[in-house]
Amino acid sequence: MSPRKPARPRRAAPPAPPSTVRWHEVSQLTWEWHMYVTTKNPLYAWRGLQLCLECMDAYPGRCEPLPPWLQAYLSAGADQMQQAYYQRLEHPKKKTFDVPNVIAAALGFQQPGRGKRRDVFLEFERDAQNASWAAKIRGRAEREPTQPIAEIVAALAEAEQVSQETIWRVWREWKLSLVR
Repeated sequence: MSPRKPARPRRAAPPAPPSTVRWHEVSQLTWEWHMYVTTKNPLYAWRGLQLCLECMDAYPGRCEPLPPWLQAYLSAGADQMQQAYYQRLEHPKKKTFDVPNVIAAALGFQQPGRGKRRDVFLEFERDAQNASWAAKIRGRAEREPTQPIAEIVAALAEAEQVSQETIWRVWREWKLSLVR
């Protein structure tokens, strides 16, 4: 009779896939990256940069370098400003060179195309409000799993004094953003 092979040791459970990690459980920098990628609002990149600089101030020499997404954002902005400078050198008499608009466009505060980008600050505030509403819905749904989402939406709409349609739209747009 041959001896039995020892049982293989059980592996530890793998880390949860990204779709099951809740946004409030990830770092603030990860949230800023997610929101920047999702909305293309440059204020999220600037908030991310601020977080990195605060870390560098608090822990000199012990922080990682800027994340690649921030490096890419800043590099693209620097490239666009450099291109604008070279265009200015090629056409020194052109009077339509508007430095504030060049900088705003290079950093994503204005986008090319039809008209100018809407107010990024207003969009940022709206994002915060919408994320808050979606988080309230998700939190209540988790605390009270038997309560239908429709009832939760109706209660939130009444409390916030907005239409149920508005809350439903926010929920459809944001529920996936809360799971990251």
